[in-house]
Amino acid sequence: MESYALSRLRVLIVEDDGFTQQLLRAIVKRLGARAKVCADGPSALAAVSSGTFDVMLVDWQMPGMDGCALTRTIRRLPEPAQAKMPIIMVTGTSDQPRVLAARDAGVDGYLVTPVSPKKLHDHLLAVMRRRSLSQTA
Repeated sequence: MESYALSRLRVLIVEDDGFTQQLLRAIVKRLGARAKVCADGPSALAAVSSGTFDVMLVDWQMPGMDGCALTRTIRRLPEPAQAKMPIIMVTGTSDQPRVLAARDAGVDGYLVTPVSPKKLHDHLLAVMRRRSLSQTA
């Protein structure tokens, strides 16, 4: 089995709910990765433009710009490293229309809350593995 160094992983968490922000940050840190939190889409876009992240966890429902709109905007960025950054949608809804809408927006993974460290770990590994494979293809 391949080894992925989560200790090097830079995770951008985009979530407007304070409790969920703290929970996701704590799990990401427990997994050994580094985390930055943004409370909305515009601040996430600014963070992506000024920083380098390996993966983004994004909430579906946020004021101003929802997770799908943020994902579509990121996918259109001119810088390939930013536009192709793996994005995992983290939301409380698992109904098929939402999952399909997120996929069509360009998310790489869909994680339904409540989030456990194991579920997040597995999703992070899966998107990083796919990213690694796509870069070598």
